[in-house]
Amino acid sequence: MKRSLNILTVLVLLVLCFSVFEYVSVVSSAFIDGFNAGYSAVEKAQSAQVEVAGAHMKAISLTPRMYGAYTDSVYNEVANAYVPAHLGKIAIELDNEMGTGLNVLQTICVFASFIAQILAIIWFIKLIVAINRGHVFSWMNVKRLRKLGFVLILAFICAAIPHIINIYNISDYFSLSGYTINYTDLVSTINLILGLISLIVAQVFAMGLKLQEDQELTI
Repeated sequence: MKRSLNILTVLVLLVLCFSVFEYVSVVSSAFIDGFNAGYSAVEKAQSAQVEVAGAHMKAISLTPRMYGAYTDSVYNEVANAYVPAHLGKIAIELDNEMGTGLNVLQTICVFASFIAQILAIIWFIKLIVAINRGHVFSWMNVKRLRKLGFVLILAFICAAIPHIINIYNISDYFSLSGYTINYTDLVSTINLILGLISLIVAQVFAMGLKLQEDQELTI
């Protein structure tokens, strides 16, 4: 029984760690590209108004309006020929500056999401340690599960906000024939699903403990 629990624990922990790694890799890549672009501008003694390649790069996800009609193509190096294709996730250079407030909000959300995901891993480890020590159905575990659920949902919300800001900022300045902008594909729902499951399990534990306490009072 404990062995099965430990196996499931490792699997869930791997999912959480993958989510953190994926998020950090994307954020760090964007930060490095932005830093290099800014450093290049300073090194060349350019003014703030001069554009630097990659300085306004934004990632978007596209959905074809008609899947049967291919409006684009990619080069197949094996067959040495172009093949029909649909665009999915792309990066575009778009010169539309956001306000300072939105930039600050994006930065805060990025760090808040990272911290929330780290806290989620910590609370999950605490929960598993308590269960392995024989403390399964307890109010403390209910609190741990609720905190785990809340920080996972917070991580999802904080990760989604920068994408929502980008999409809102892009929608008025960019349109591609045959495609619509996908507003959900860029945001991973892993944290949201795990967070909701944690809250459901916490509520089940709480109901079970409440029934147990009521039975003990009636005896």
